[in-house]
Amino acid sequence: MIKKIIGIIFTLAVIAWLGIVIMDFLAVKDNKEPRFCLKNTTQNYGTKKTQTCIGLGYKVNKYYENDQLTATEIGPFFIKDKNATN
Repeated sequence: MIKKIIGIIFTLAVIAWLGIVIMDFLAVKDNKEPRFCLKNTTQNYGTKKTQTCIGLGYKVNKYYENDQLTATEIGPFFIKDKNATN
């Protein structure tokens, strides 16, 4: 009985997490801000800037050059900042 309850709770948690990830993915796809950010940071590299939103197991990077949005990417929490290597 306990195993069944734990299995149901785990399944519901996974479904909720997937819902959060999908909602943020769709928001980023439509050039909107992600809704479920745990931490927001901004890194400046001269004329380039990266805004990072860290969510529950994923990261959203928005790249700017001269204050114009040039690219947005969403991926696992370990994706690298492309501006940091340039």
